[in-house]
Amino acid sequence: MERPPGPLRTVLVVLCIVALLGVYVATRRGTAATRRVAAAAAQAVAPAQTALWRAAAWVAGDVAYVQSLVHAEREVARLKAELAQARFAVLRERAAVSQDRTLRAVLHLRQDLAMPTVAAEVVGLSPASWWESLTIDRGGADGVTAGAPVLAPGGVVGRVWTVAPHTAAVMLLANGESGVGVMDARSGALGVALGDSVPQRLTVDFFSPTAAVRAGDELVTSGLGGVFPRGLPVARVDAVSQGPTGLVSAAATPAVDPTTVSTVLVVETPGP
Repeated sequence: MERPPGPLRTVLVVLCIVALLGVYVATRRGTAATRRVAAAAAQAVAPAQTALWRAAAWVAGDVAYVQSLVHAEREVARLKAELAQARFAVLRERAAVSQDRTLRAVLHLRQDLAMPTVAAEVVGLSPASWWESLTIDRGGADGVTAGAPVLAPGGVVGRVWTVAPHTAAVMLLANGESGVGVMDARSGALGVALGDSVPQRLTVDFFSPTAAVRAGDELVTSGLGGVFPRGLPVARVDAVSQGPTGLVSAAATPAVDPTTVSTVLVVETPGP
């Protein structure tokens, strides 16, 4: 049976209430006439009473349905909150594991270098020229000097550019003013890796027209000039060509991506 419209249900409820009140008053008086009236009234309002009970059942069903919706919404909100907390816990755990690995790698690098270093955190990286420089949280008061090599577990990051008491700017390898002596780890060919002011790209000029260099070779610090320790990863060769002078040159990608570096080691060097 279809549910009566809202206004009709209201009218039925009112009529039933009035009729029931009338029956109640009549039966309280107790006369035969009134009892007959009461019986007739009861018979007359029986259909309305049935409709009233049905309406009450429908209303109860509506209330139960609304309550179930409210409960479901609260349950969904609770589950969403628990899921968010679980995701946050996973991310925090991953960050802790990553930080632990980084610190272990830096510690191993420091032990391998066997020279005085200053550990520093990267606190600044320019969105516009992230491949040219970054800022660390150690400076002159911590023993950092201009020109000092800056290293990460993956290899050479660059060298200290400018120094403040408690911070320092680091010139990255891709900076147009950067240059570092390198050696082909496979053949031993010597050259200089120069920054191109282009994200993650170096130009390497080798000293010999017969330098045995090929794509995929690893370039490491040569140690010439005494600035960088020998044998640290610098870049990987992408392509090799021969210039107008006959010397071999190569395009290479730095070994360290500065956007992934969080902790570095600055090699302590004597001040001026």
